[in-house]
Amino acid sequence: MQGRTMITNISSNRMGIVSFKSTSHCGVILDGKEYLCQISSCVKLSQSNMNTERRNQVSAGQMENLIVVGDRVNVLVDQRSQPMIVERLPRHNQLSRSSSSRPGGAKIEQLLASNVDQVIAVFTATNPEPKWNLLDRYLTKAEGVELPVWIVITKTDLVDQQHALNELKQHLAVYQKIGYPVLLTSCVQQNGIDELRSMLKQKTLS
Repeated sequence: MQGRTMITNISSNRMGIVSFKSTSHCGVILDGKEYLCQISSCVKLSQSNMNTERRNQVSAGQMENLIVVGDRVNVLVDQRSQPMIVERLPRHNQLSRSSSSRPGGAKIEQLLASNVDQVIAVFTATNPEPKWNLLDRYLTKAEGVELPVWIVITKTDLVDQQHALNELKQHLAVYQKIGYPVLLTSCVQQNGIDELRSMLKQKTLS
């Protein structure tokens, strides 16, 4: 897989951070590089209630929640095979959403990320226009786990009418008044890009 590496020259246990997840594999950042790792079928949970958590997730059909983006994990590295995630370290926090209902009407909690430092809610200025109700849901989720939130609006160069830009700023002013920082950006005009880079530096985001 382009951009990811198979470990061939080290043989030890390493602690890393999950950067992406598919059905059977994860990307893990180890020593500043991203590696493609398998997920052990018997991942150890390093916390006091790990047996209860595992039972709850198995009964609810949520085994995919055992490892999510942002998790700190121990990886078993063997030169003879692909690196394997064998242990998940304790989570400081986690973000989730309710996914499609199961038969009988019960919804499944789907974890989105863990150990998050801050949330950045990104919306385009136009085409499509921001969905303010969706933003409100994001803010509610972040407030529930006491995470700081930035609101970032991209493609501001596409707003070609002043009244449309004024209307956008009026909407954003509501959030600014209650303490949410707002950043307007444009890759074309390079507006706000340096501020965005500074915001992202050395952070685990959602």
